[in-house]
Amino acid sequence: MEVREKGHSLQSDSKQESESIEMPVANMDPYKITKQEIDLTSNDFECHMEVKKVSHILQTEHRHDHEMDVKVENDPLQLEHKYEADSRTTEVSKSKMGTYNGDKLYKCSHCGKRFTTKYYLVMHNRAHTGEKPYQCGNCNKSFARKQVLIKHQKIHTGEKLEKLHQCSHCGKRFSRTDHLANHMRTHTGEKPHQCSYCDKSFTQVGHLGIHMRIHTGEKPYQCTQCDKWFIQKGDMIKHKEKHTGEKPYQCSHCDKRFSQKGGMITHIRTHTGEKPFQCNHCDKHFAQISSQIKHLRTHSSEKPYQCNHCDKRFAEKGGMKRHTRTHTGEKPYQCSHCGKRYAYNCDLIKHSRTHIDEKP
Repeated sequence: MEVREKGHSLQSDSKQESESIEMPVANMDPYKITKQEIDLTSNDFECHMEVKKVSHILQTEHRHDHEMDVKVENDPLQLEHKYEADSRTTEVSKSKMGTYNGDKLYKCSHCGKRFTTKYYLVMHNRAHTGEKPYQCGNCNKSFARKQVLIKHQKIHTGEKLEKLHQCSHCGKRFSRTDHLANHMRTHTGEKPHQCSYCDKSFTQVGHLGIHMRIHTGEKPYQCTQCDKWFIQKGDMIKHKEKHTGEKPYQCSHCDKRFSQKGGMITHIRTHTGEKPFQCNHCDKHFAQISSQIKHLRTHSSEKPYQCNHCDKRFAEKGGMKRHTRTHTGEKPYQCSHCGKRYAYNCDLIKHSRTHIDEKP
């Protein structure tokens, strides 16, 4: 009997007349493999997941694959441990993880992207769910992948990460290829991840996932001090400052402190003058990536922010907010001397000067 896998064939020792069996992918969720769907004792072994039938010579190993799948059925962490054990040799990795011929059998239910192994699907799925099962015992920071946690822990031990991957545009080096790929998009402007609700696109799938919560209303982060929920973890941390006042990160140049490391790094650039983000249309550099993105819109004329009350569009979110006040009548800026309120901060500043110039 012959089993054909798109050009690859495996010949058994059977003297029976050669028979070709196609191997279509079943339309089923790879996470939901149950004992009822897999007959592990039948002589005429039929696989309901990857193939219709498997030749006798492959039955033992193929059954083992499904036995393992049943054990890790709804436990992605066990699947990851299985992958690490199987990956010790290339051949074992290929046979155990489902890469029979390079076909992408496993499909993401969130975005439709396909993968050759269940392991890669599980890792990708965490970009949508935000799951980070690996936590650092030193700082409580969590990670989606064990390898990333191991690299992170070197920060605490003092061991330096080797940065082998260099940006061809600015020379910046990275320890991981995916970090380099994300960084390269700051130069190219590429935004491959598009929102299915609106026309907005993003450089990273994680940023898309956060944006999608605006449409779905999902707020996964809750303040432990009150009942307030947040879309982003960073927003929750900033909010918690109101309760705790904790700011663990201090600037090495001055006494200013920050609740988040990213805020401290951005602030330090005001001392060093570092501007690592360069416009790929002109020679202008920026200290923050958000400033670079805003600047890029001056070249593209992109105006992603639209007023909810009229059709006017804006390049920056702040501009849209200021415009919206012409519709709502909101006046958030109040004079501390007389209580008069203004829609714009610049008007409050002008008004405040009338009190300074007043004669007693």
